[in-house]
Amino acid sequence: MTSLYVKHHKALTSIPRGLFSRKWKTAIERTFLHEGDIDAVIFLNVPLNLLSDLPSYIKQRFHVPSIYFDVDLPISLPSYGGFHLSHYLGANLSQFDGFLTTSEGVRSELTSMGVKNIAEVHWGIDHRLYSPIDVSKNTDVFFYGSTSRFRSEWFDKMVCRPALELPNRVIAISGRASNQYAHVKMLGFLSFDLWKRQICATNICLNISRDPHANAGGTSTMRLFELASMGACMVSNPHNGLQNWFEPKKEVYILQERDRPSEIYEWLLGNPQLMKEMGVRARARVLRDHTCDHRAKDIVRFVSKLS
Repeated sequence: MTSLYVKHHKALTSIPRGLFSRKWKTAIERTFLHEGDIDAVIFLNVPLNLLSDLPSYIKQRFHVPSIYFDVDLPISLPSYGGFHLSHYLGANLSQFDGFLTTSEGVRSELTSMGVKNIAEVHWGIDHRLYSPIDVSKNTDVFFYGSTSRFRSEWFDKMVCRPALELPNRVIAISGRASNQYAHVKMLGFLSFDLWKRQICATNICLNISRDPHANAGGTSTMRLFELASMGACMVSNPHNGLQNWFEPKKEVYILQERDRPSEIYEWLLGNPQLMKEMGVRARARVLRDHTCDHRAKDIVRFVSKLS
């Protein structure tokens, strides 16, 4: 399906682009009429190649800037094919006045596609919603994620092999994984409340970044900030730029290529006070630097430069 879309995206998007463009213009008109004082329009991860000339229309009709915010970079780029389909194909990126991303490493590729005024706004957390819950520990190692795509190597290193090497430890995963793994407890898809309880009921929570996110440079992923805000003891695969948000060995343990994850898990599990302190420090870092209020201020500063 992806290769078919790459070859025929112009024909495949022409009809929905026309339909959506008219509907969005009507909605924009109605919103401006109702709200009145609007300083900017931010498009958050809507399909770029279905927007037609909407950003240019907003500029001409209402004299305010249009900004696109993509939180799926770099995977959403044509070079990776997107999660399913890349909505960059056939899109006019130059009509946006600004572009926000959670990835510093994609600047050159975005610029080559006509993007201007790029800025990074990394993930932030509502620390009131993501706060520690006082529950008993019943799991040693826990990972949650939708699929193993782009992270199968580190998923094997950090989950599958340790489950075989540490049969007396409880290693669990949640999400929509369809495969079964030996000695791994499959929790299925958890509701938000159960998911938060599971994090707090776990000694070590894993961050396994997808390869493009880990390698692009300065690409933040939501999981890190969620776990930190929940006060989890985090262990992550190598992730370029992670040290910019959390301090290695104090707020997060970052594995190296030569490390054997099962040995790191056993070392941490044998030091419960250290695990607790890492979680406390990680949450304190979120409160200091990574709340949604911090990110809102970043966005306001960016918009003010464009207005």
